[in-house]
Amino acid sequence: MKLSPIEAMIYRYPQLTLLPGEGMSQDEAYIRIARRGKFPQKLSNPYHSSPKDFFRIEKTIAGNIEWLYLDNREDFERFVQVLAYRCENRVVPASMGAVTITNLNNWRKIEAHKKSYLLSGGTDWKGEFQRFTSIPENYKDTLVIVGSGGYSGISAQSAGFEDEEWLQLSMTIRLYHEMAHVVFKRMCKKERDPLIEEVVADAAGIYKAFGTYLPALAKKFLGIEEKEYRQGGRLENYLKDNQTVDQVRPEIEQKIEQIDEYLKSFPENDRDIFEILLDM
Repeated sequence: MKLSPIEAMIYRYPQLTLLPGEGMSQDEAYIRIARRGKFPQKLSNPYHSSPKDFFRIEKTIAGNIEWLYLDNREDFERFVQVLAYRCENRVVPASMGAVTITNLNNWRKIEAHKKSYLLSGGTDWKGEFQRFTSIPENYKDTLVIVGSGGYSGISAQSAGFEDEEWLQLSMTIRLYHEMAHVVFKRMCKKERDPLIEEVVADAAGIYKAFGTYLPALAKKFLGIEEKEYRQGGRLENYLKDNQTVDQVRPEIEQKIEQIDEYLKSFPENDRDIFEILLDM
């Protein structure tokens, strides 16, 4: 019987069966599952699920990236609470439509390696366990979770699209925005300014969704309208101490124009969008 995307994730990360709550990251039930790999006897499914949910693996210049789309907002928020917030019932901001979770213990990988090791004649599982888990890549996952809704809180009407079309475009933008962060982290030697990286990650999403870069839409995503800044826009989320929107706005608009000119210099599909934006 084929598992649904949510059922497959529950099988991989059984802590998803737990109810988020205050102090749950230190609760014995959570610790046993997430940190010690002790699986519950029964894997219940407390999620709504949707036929639109799906799981995919995307190939990038920085290696494969796994991602999960959850159409139901309550499912998305609970996944974030359990996997990103370690089962604490922290509020998931309404503006959060996607999240990348790193360093997820995948005890199924350890389980599979143990079986292979013992079948091959191995007799020192304790030592092999220490060797195997000394390499994080052997058992730690990175998972991108993408939710539904208009990107950056922008309505279909404001973006200039029909409702269903805008939802599909928003999903693509969210996905490639998040994957851009993963690629940059894996491949960039120097640390980027968080706000500049947001602008560049948005560029990856916009380019993949539309096949071109749209500077006006890139500005709108940050709250920069034609004449004024829209209060509550994403730009203010990345301000440093004592910075104001008016102070950083000229730099961001200049960066958006720079990206636009830079992308125009490449023939369509000439290079991978992540490879291009690594230079920005």
